[in-house]
Amino acid sequence: MKPLQFEIKETNNGIDAERELNESFYDIAFLDIEMPGKHGTEIAKGLAGKPHRPALFACTGLCMPEEKDQILASGFEYFMPKPYQKEELYLHLKEIAEKGD
Repeated sequence: MKPLQFEIKETNNGIDAERELNESFYDIAFLDIEMPGKHGTEIAKGLAGKPHRPALFACTGLCMPEEKDQILASGFEYFMPKPYQKEELYLHLKEIAEKGD
């Protein structure tokens, strides 16, 4: 993401990620689903309905169709299974940029 000149903030666990998302404004958030401290789906559910909510990317190794459906139903707009595909990420980022125009 740095080569694309994004400003990046990293956290060490789900608790810190949730705190950061509640205290600061971000356009996009990449959340691992199985973070220590707090599950990514819990964070996504907690952000539902908040003004200026970032576009949420679920980053995960969980790839079964039913897992994907549950993850997206928790409030994520985008699903990024591991290993990440750069081209897929770029398509999603382009979509987000076009929504903002």
